[in-house]
Amino acid sequence: MLRRFARFLDAAAWFSSWIWASLWMAELGYSTSFIFGMAIFHSLCLAIASLVSGRLVDLYQPKWIAVGGLLLAAVAIGMQASVTSVLGIGFTRLLGGIGHGATMPALVAWLRRDNQQVSGLAASGQLGWAVGALSAGAVVDLYSLEWMFIAAAVLNVIALSLLCFQPQPAAAAPGSKARSPLKVYADLKWYYIPFFARQSGAHTLWAVWGILLAGLAVGHDVLALNTVIGLVQAINGIVQFTVGMTIAKRWDPNKSIRFGYWISVFTFLGFLSTRPIGEMFDIAPLYVMLIWQAPLGLGFGLLYIGTLRAVSESCDEPGTATGLIGVTLSSSAIFGPAIGLAFYSLSMANGWEWLLVDHRTSMLLAVFGSLVGALLFAKHWNGSVDEAE
Repeated sequence: MLRRFARFLDAAAWFSSWIWASLWMAELGYSTSFIFGMAIFHSLCLAIASLVSGRLVDLYQPKWIAVGGLLLAAVAIGMQASVTSVLGIGFTRLLGGIGHGATMPALVAWLRRDNQQVSGLAASGQLGWAVGALSAGAVVDLYSLEWMFIAAAVLNVIALSLLCFQPQPAAAAPGSKARSPLKVYADLKWYYIPFFARQSGAHTLWAVWGILLAGLAVGHDVLALNTVIGLVQAINGIVQFTVGMTIAKRWDPNKSIRFGYWISVFTFLGFLSTRPIGEMFDIAPLYVMLIWQAPLGLGFGLLYIGTLRAVSESCDEPGTATGLIGVTLSSSAIFGPAIGLAFYSLSMANGWEWLLVDHRTSMLLAVFGSLVGALLFAKHWNGSVDEAE
């Protein structure tokens, strides 16, 4: 229970600081290109840390790796309250990437050593995202962005304190019997490759998500803007939590994953209608985005928890398998913003006005990525979880 609560606090801290990171850098006067660049750098750090942590926790005891990751994350988030320079921002992206990348593989390996399912851990993270986003938005509106970062850092400190009192798993580490990350990846690659395609498209949006949501309120009377932005994310997280504790926990993982991909395609297509629907009903498009968070949470909850269950519960190296999910997510968060930046620059250079509204280039790329993921997964996996081809 303490490990799940620690994951809840960690996710609340990470997500509340992440969603406002682009707005934080924009308010400091940095360009969209710089923000994309920092997103890519942060994701590179996450990918490396996820891979290294996943391997280490399958070889050694995971407790202190998880605690160390939470400590680095707390320092990184707290620093965001005061740094303004390029070097300072880069250092927060470095520390935060290492800390957040190390934590989840350690917690999953810890649970699997005790023969516990990981769906509850994943669902706790989704709920943390929801509560963190909603409460962070309120803190920004009532106090300031700086105080929100400090509050988020405190959550990580509480999380690591809880883990310090949790006993290490009794089961011995696999040690030299653990397969290398390359062998684990080779066996499970058709979970990771489609997931990479879906997330690459999605990350063209997430890199500028805070700016996009704020832009949907421009020209409209939105009460407590940051709280509403937090509510957008809270709906997403609450639906993911519900999915994780019900459907994704009971369904065959492959069935869960298939539904997740196709719901994602539908949802990202729906994003394109956000402004037209708002104009039709003469309301802020930001309010329309609230509606799309339910299918978004449903799709990603089924996809992420299904994938996590499929890879971590079907092999003897759960830390490495989970770390490779982190690598997949982080690599897509490098590739996606890079592609998004290229299309954004191309649209700017050619004056493609429709594609520039609300980052519609990114929305179309998200649709394409989800469709590619759905087709690849349908081609390579049928029935229940089985060995790779």
